[in-house]
Amino acid sequence: MIFSLEALQAKYGDSLLLHYGEADDPKLMVIDGGPSGVFKRALLPRLQALQKERGGKLPIELLMVSHLDDDHIRGVLDLAKAIDEEDEMKKSFDVKALWLNTFEDTVGTSKPLPSEVAAASFDGGYLEAIIASVPQGQSLRDLSRKLGWSVNEGFDKLVTAPDDGAVELDFGPLHLTLIGPREAELEKLREEWAKEIERMKEEPGKAAEVAEYLDNSVYNLSSIVCLAEIGKGDKKKRMLLTGDARGDKILLGLKSAGLLDDGPLEIDLLKMPHHGSSRNLEPEFFKQIKANAMVISANGKFDNPDVATLEMIAETRKGEDFTLYLTNSHYEGKKAAEIEAALKKEEKDGPGKVVFRPDDALSLRVDLLDPLA
Repeated sequence: MIFSLEALQAKYGDSLLLHYGEADDPKLMVIDGGPSGVFKRALLPRLQALQKERGGKLPIELLMVSHLDDDHIRGVLDLAKAIDEEDEMKKSFDVKALWLNTFEDTVGTSKPLPSEVAAASFDGGYLEAIIASVPQGQSLRDLSRKLGWSVNEGFDKLVTAPDDGAVELDFGPLHLTLIGPREAELEKLREEWAKEIERMKEEPGKAAEVAEYLDNSVYNLSSIVCLAEIGKGDKKKRMLLTGDARGDKILLGLKSAGLLDDGPLEIDLLKMPHHGSSRNLEPEFFKQIKANAMVISANGKFDNPDVATLEMIAETRKGEDFTLYLTNSHYEGKKAAEIEAALKKEEKDGPGKVVFRPDDALSLRVDLLDPLA
C-alpha cells in the first residue's frame, strides 16, 4: 500500500501531490499549485512523468485549492488553462473532482472587490498577488465548469465542516476527515468583511489595509483543513493537511471533530500551516499535534519559515523523535542567514532530524508506507 506526500519545489508557496492506494493501482490527489512559474517548472513536469510511467490518461482523483492565495491557486489555474487549450493535455489528464472556495461564496456576496482595492492601486507584487487571487478563483471556477469537472460535490457551495463535528469522505482506501473551515467561523468572517468594506468607504486611504485583511483573514481563515488516513488500528497512517490555516482554528476543528478527546493527536505527518509562519502558530499547537514528520514549503520570502516557529518546535518536542522536511536548503530575504543558521543548529543538535529537498530534484517525498515506484 502507498501513502506518500510529495512536496514540489513551489518557491514560497505550496504544491503537493498525495499518492495513495495499491502499488499496482496508485491514486493521485493534487493540492495547490504554487505561485507563478511553479506549474511549468515543477508541477507539469512531475505530472507528465507520472502520466508517462503509468500510461494512458492520468486520473487526478481530487484537485484541491486549499485557499485563494496566489501562491496556492496560480499553478492550479495554469493547469486548468493548459487542459482547456491544449489537446495533448486533454488526452493526458483526467481531473475527477475540484475543491475550490471562491471569494464570492466565502464572503457571501456576488459583488466584486471595490474599485479602490485593485491591483493597479499598489506598487509591488505582494498586494497585487493578494488582489489577483479573487479573479483567479472566478476564472478557475468558470474553467472547471467548461471542462465538466465536478466542483465541491456533496457540499452546499463551499467545502466546509460543521461547527460541532466533521465531514467524513472516502476516496477508495483513503479516508478524509474535513475539519475546516468551520461554518461559524465563515459566518463571523462575512460579518467582519462587510465592516472592513464599510470602513474603507469611509476612509478611502484604508484600501491597502483591506487588502491585507483579505489575505490574513478571508484567505487564511477559509483554508481547507483535512486529516487523511489509510489503514486501521496499529497499521493506520495519518497526515494533516492545513493550507495556510491558523493554528488555533485547526485545534478548534480537531476538538469539534472529537480528535483531541483522548489527548494530543498523534499523526505521522503534518503539512506545516502557512509555510511555518509564526503568525499562525503558538506552542500549544505543537503540544496538541504530535507529528513524526513535518513538511515545510518555503524559500525565505516573507521570512518563512520563521525562526520563532523552529524554536517553538524544538522547545515543545524536547526528547522526542521527529523529522523536519524542507523544500529548500538555501533561503532568500532579510532573514535568510538567520533561517539557515537555525536549521543547521537543528540539524546538528536536534532534537529533530532535518531533511532537505536535493537541489537538483523537482520535489521531496515522504513515504508513510511503501515507497512510490
